[in-house]
Amino acid sequence: MYIRKHIHWRVIWRHSWKDVLLFLTYDLLLAVLYGPLHWHWLDVPWQLVSIVGVAVSFYVGFKNSSSYSRFSEARQLWGGIVNRSRSWTMLVLGQPTW
Repeated sequence: MYIRKHIHWRVIWRHSWKDVLLFLTYDLLLAVLYGPLHWHWLDVPWQLVSIVGVAVSFYVGFKNSSSYSRFSEARQLWGGIVNRSRSWTMLVLGQPTW
């Protein structure tokens, strides 16, 4: 767990240099295949990418909304349990013992 206020770029680089190197190699390979070697079958239509992006954004948005609703419901239930236990405790402690 990182508890400082700001993350230094060296910390990020230490944990992500392998991924950066992998994606840089992959991107350079695609650029060489598409550009100088003219492998144009690698071309992806932007309409497909935009449609998939919109669908994913709707999916993530609804998942966030449903998870917030579940969290809110659980918080309300927990608040009810706490309030009832406090009321019961005040009722028990307020009764005289004979």
